[in-house]
Amino acid sequence: MKIKNDRWPHVGDLLIVYPQCRRNDAHPSRRECYVGVISKITENESDAHVAWQDTIPDHYNRQYGYAAMNVHNDRRMFRLFRGGQEMK
Repeated sequence: MKIKNDRWPHVGDLLIVYPQCRRNDAHPSRRECYVGVISKITENESDAHVAWQDTIPDHYNRQYGYAAMNVHNDRRMFRLFRGGQEMK
């Protein structure tokens, strides 16, 4: 059974990843992050592959990408934008 809402990753979504869940909105200077675009979703929609803007996070698996469910659920590590709007 697939449960999806607006936060499920789609090809073309902008993804911001905060390593080790270090998102810190109170201190902008402490925002180490990685930026990329979702480039591929596997056929069964379980994995999301990312085309990175610059550096690739150490924990990113090049073969499998990120689990789409993790992108969907983990708001401390992943911010997802679609059409200029953050998916919350």
